[in-house]
Amino acid sequence: MTAAARPVLVVAEQLDASADMVVDQLNRRDVPVIRFDVATFPQQLTLTAAHAVGEAGWSGILDDGRRTARLEDVRAIYWRRPGRPLIADTVPEP
Repeated sequence: MTAAARPVLVVAEQLDASADMVVDQLNRRDVPVIRFDVATFPQQLTLTAAHAVGEAGWSGILDDGRRTARLEDVRAIYWRRPGRPLIADTVPEP
């Protein structure tokens, strides 16, 4: 995969004007962007990841039901105040 096709992950709350500006600038530069909020994990966002000894970096899949990113293809992550993950009501108290 060429560097131009590798996405940038933008991790931020849904209503974050600063993250919106970053996404806008990346789009203007034709950089693929996948934006998500970890507050949707694990109800709408799934992560499957592995790191093998002797291999460089992580491998796996990040999927929000609309978009999918392969971790080994990610070129950068912009992390800006994502929401806190919400525990489903079906999970019992400790």
